[in-house]
Amino acid sequence: MSTLTAPSGQYSYAYKREYGESVRVITAPGNNTLSLHYDGFLPNEHDLERHLSRATSAGLTTVFFRTASQSVKRANTVNFAYDSDGLLTGAGSLRR
Repeated sequence: MSTLTAPSGQYSYAYKREYGESVRVITAPGNNTLSLHYDGFLPNEHDLERHLSRATSAGLTTVFFRTASQSVKRANTVNFAYDSDGLLTGAGSLRR
């Protein structure tokens, strides 16, 4: 499937064909995009861009898919830190 038409508009899909048919990019109405990045066949990072008044992106680590960072308008990045149990220990300059 390369497109889907819904009441809210048309969605398009692009695929990564190295390891089967993994979705690479989804484009939603308003040119909003969700890009998926893979380590082999496992998704390990995603970028979400909203084309309204700001752009937001988030990266995921490869261990338990934890959010590594978030930024607004591709600036003001906040990095997240975790302990060995996967519990959040820091967000930006805030630390536990």
